[in-house]
Amino acid sequence: MLSRFFFLALVPALFAAGPDTPKVVHRTPVAASIYPQASRPGHSFDAEILGEHLDRAATLIVPSGAFSATIADHSPTRLAVKITVPPNAPFGVHALYVVSPRGASNPILFRIGDLPHILEAEPNSLLEDAQPVAIPATVLGRLNVDKDFDFFRF
Repeated sequence: MLSRFFFLALVPALFAAGPDTPKVVHRTPVAASIYPQASRPGHSFDAEILGEHLDRAATLIVPSGAFSATIADHSPTRLAVKITVPPNAPFGVHALYVVSPRGASNPILFRIGDLPHILEAEPNSLLEDAQPVAIPATVLGRLNVDKDFDFFRF
């Protein structure tokens, strides 16, 4: 009898909150960037995904199956990941999704190509410190702090 009374008292209280009560917002993961954002076939390396609501990330999905990616560590705004691109990986742009109990993120793009991939090397934020790059190549840079610039010399 007491449980019925409790239930009947609780139901009106749930509806009494009214329209002004803030709603709980469901936050799916948001993937903003990945670095490095490209590779040649036959390479394994550590990468970083930046975004929001990444703290409960459980897995990474690559629908094309062109490469594999696993989570090594996570925080609310950063994932440390291990990427393995097999020697027979197809060239092109491939989508990657972060999946958590909250759902799947937007896709971020990862490229596989046949040119040498050159990672930026700091300091290269001033013209006189421009990083030399032999072409043809794919240059992989990122602007990861305020007022960061990347200069390259070809």
